[in-house]
Amino acid sequence: MGNTAVQQILYLMDEAFDSRGEHALLTNLSSVKDDEWRWVPAGGGRSIIQHDLYHAGEINHIRSLRQETDKWAWQLGQ
Repeated sequence: MGNTAVQQILYLMDEAFDSRGEHALLTNLSSVKDDEWRWVPAGGGRSIIQHDLYHAGEINHIRSLRQETDKWAWQLGQ
């Protein structure tokens, strides 16, 4: 991983754990009760700990769009 990528990850981690902003991770998680971590809303597909998996998939999708590699197997002739 290049220095630019490492610096970006460090920036994002700082933003996530900065308790001053409304998007701060710890601020948003501070009121979650023990029994709420695995709760899935009606019609929902993921809990609060699974939410990061969703975003990992979005990051992968955006990256592949930028790199023009975002194709379904049938588009690749497979």
